[in-house]
Formats: sequence, structure tokens, C-alpha cells
Amino acid sequence: MVGWLRAENVTDDRGSDSSEKAFMVILAIALGAAVTTAAVAFVASKTALFQ
Repeated sequence: MVGWLRAENVTDDRGSDSSEKAFMVILAIALGAAVTTAAVAFVASKTALFQ
């Protein structure tokens, strides 16, 4: 997975410059943060019901 994100073994690298790779990494981090935030908010709302 990390090797795929770093694009270590790319056979045809047309149209994939460093800014595009940086954008994809930033997008993946933002998506991961959004999913984590949603999961934490969901768990917090469920545990608040039992307080």
C-alpha cells in the first residue's frame, strides 16, 4: 500500500508529476481524517446515550 502511494514501481508515468502525487497524498490524508472524525463522533454519540 505504501509502495503504491509512493508510486515506486510505475511502468508508464505519463501525466503524473509530483504535484499530482502530492495532491493524491493530501486527498488520502484528508479522507482518512474525515472517516476517523466521523467514527469518533459516532462512537461518542452512542456512548453518550449510556451516561
